[in-house]
Amino acid sequence: MLILNQCKELTALPVEICGLSKLHHLDIRDTPKLQELPPGLGSLTSLRVLPKFIIGKAGGLALRELKDLSLQGQLSIIGLHNVVDIQDARIANLRQKQGLKKLALEWSNDFKNRDNQMQEQVLALLDPQKDLQWLSISNYGATKFPSWVGNPSFAKIEQLDFFDCINCKSLPSLGRLRSLKSLNIRGMHAMTKLGPEFYGDGFPSLEILRFENMTEWKEWISCVGSVEGFPCLRELILHNCPKLAGTLPRTLSSLVKLDVQNCPQLMSSLLRSTCLRGLTVEDSTNVILPRMVGQNTITKLKFKGISGLTCITEELSKALMRLEVLEIEGCSALTCLWQNGSELENLPCLNSLVVKNCPELVSLVGEKQGQGLCLLSSLKDLRIESCQKFVSLPATGLPHTLKCLTILDCKALESLPDMNESNSNCCLLEELKIVSCPSLKSFPEPKLPSTLKSLRIKNCRNLEFLPGGRVQRDGNDNCAPRLEYLCLSDFLASESLLESVLPLLDLKVLRLSNCMNLRALPDHMPNFNSLQELSLSDCVALTSIPEGGLPPNITSLEFHNCEKLKQPMSEWGLEKLNCLTEIKIVGACPAADTDSFPAESVMLPSTLTSICLESLENLECLSWELENLMALQELQIKGCHKLQFLPKTGLPVSLGRLCISDCPVLRDKCRKEKGQYWSIIRDIPCLEIY
Repeated sequence: MLILNQCKELTALPVEICGLSKLHHLDIRDTPKLQELPPGLGSLTSLRVLPKFIIGKAGGLALRELKDLSLQGQLSIIGLHNVVDIQDARIANLRQKQGLKKLALEWSNDFKNRDNQMQEQVLALLDPQKDLQWLSISNYGATKFPSWVGNPSFAKIEQLDFFDCINCKSLPSLGRLRSLKSLNIRGMHAMTKLGPEFYGDGFPSLEILRFENMTEWKEWISCVGSVEGFPCLRELILHNCPKLAGTLPRTLSSLVKLDVQNCPQLMSSLLRSTCLRGLTVEDSTNVILPRMVGQNTITKLKFKGISGLTCITEELSKALMRLEVLEIEGCSALTCLWQNGSELENLPCLNSLVVKNCPELVSLVGEKQGQGLCLLSSLKDLRIESCQKFVSLPATGLPHTLKCLTILDCKALESLPDMNESNSNCCLLEELKIVSCPSLKSFPEPKLPSTLKSLRIKNCRNLEFLPGGRVQRDGNDNCAPRLEYLCLSDFLASESLLESVLPLLDLKVLRLSNCMNLRALPDHMPNFNSLQELSLSDCVALTSIPEGGLPPNITSLEFHNCEKLKQPMSEWGLEKLNCLTEIKIVGACPAADTDSFPAESVMLPSTLTSICLESLENLECLSWELENLMALQELQIKGCHKLQFLPKTGLPVSLGRLCISDCPVLRDKCRKEKGQYWSIIRDIPCLEIY
């Protein structure tokens, strides 16, 4: 057995492999750069598993060498364009390889200077054994398929794939394959019509049918006569069939999922399926949506690129009583989702609503808001993204069921609705994310929901304050949000912005990035006993750590470019952090950017498993104290140009990975065999020095 699976850089096998006469299993799956196999491989008559057989050019591995190989399972024959002698296909004798269950036949995707008649003859002679379960044909250049393709004698075949057979004008009578469950057809550019000859016995077992990149396909004629086509079809996918006109077959009684993308000429069909659950319509403007969802069974609906969609009509809403997921993207004329708020009563099951890239969208509900979104009694997740004219959510508030609210890149967003418990429609929001909304100036007062666990705000430069501080002043802490995750980025408003979202006693993760005016962390930050991760990045005004040090249970600590943080690390209280496992210091940080790390007066906790130092301009040596960190597993040092000394006594024996990058002086001292420090580092299992 020889396993070469996922050897991504493997380009060839040695000719000596042909001498392994007892080799039973040669696994060369997922080897994308392997372009040839050695001639003589056919002599390995004990071989039973060979996932791919690559036919070489003149003098290389020939197709006829398959003759004496009793292969089992899956086989891909690649390079059929290199066949010179048609009789090689006959000699390969696929019909007698009883163990084959999956077969892929592949020509080159370069169709120039190909003999189409020869390709047809080769494929005709490659008819496999009748128990085949899966067949794929790719880049076949002839105009028609041989008679064995689609022959009902292949009674066990379950999946058929035809990829980029660009000259084939028609498909065989595949409906006669009574076990066929999945049929994928892509890139048959010469086919213009699909007619009765295709159906045969009506595809009695077919569950998945996919057509993709059929650029000249114009007409799909429905099954006629006594044969009902596609009685078991569950999924129908039509992608990029730009000339396909008319309607879909009506007899799709079991259809569960319909996905139509870039089929602009396709008209809607009154589908008879009572099982349809998922419908995707993209860049297909002639589809009349109410007719497509008329059975009132849809649970997931996605519109994308429907240029004529201005709103969801009342007629359409009434056809969506069971809808659970609604996604709308790239609908350029959409100004609101619903004209009348009362229409939302028709969507009692909707739990996820996503609206993206709708440039004219101003609001979700038009002028007649009524109770607005509060009528969406099951809504849990609401996401609005890249809608540049979107101004606000309905003033009537949010559904009490809403758990997650995300608003991204909405330049005109001015306000958020009331979210607090005094609202009759009490919101139980747990996660709030607002990113790149520069017109947003404030949050609703007086506070955020007490249920809120995660708050992320990024690039909202005009936001003046965060709610919550007023709760502190009236002494009612029990109603304040008990945040577990807080991430603030590109926040300019306050010198002490964290004071406004207190209490933070349940906080587990705190990440502050580019908070330009933040000068201090809260004085009582040492009392944040739940805090596990603290990351401060580009907080250029921050000058010190709280006098009492850092929270005691921190596991991960990161400082990035805090250029005014000059308070010595010896005053940070690191030695008290008995849970700290990871520390990362990057860029301008005077407190840590000394000539030695750690400085003589600094004691690091023995629990550290990972240290990363990056772009420290003054760092010249690593202190001997690192040797005492007996749990240290990973040490990364990047861009420290003056660094030249490792500890004389060596590094911790626990170290499993050492990465030294862009440290030119130290890099030379760590050169294999020749460097001054090679004897110190050579036993480290993973060395990355460059």
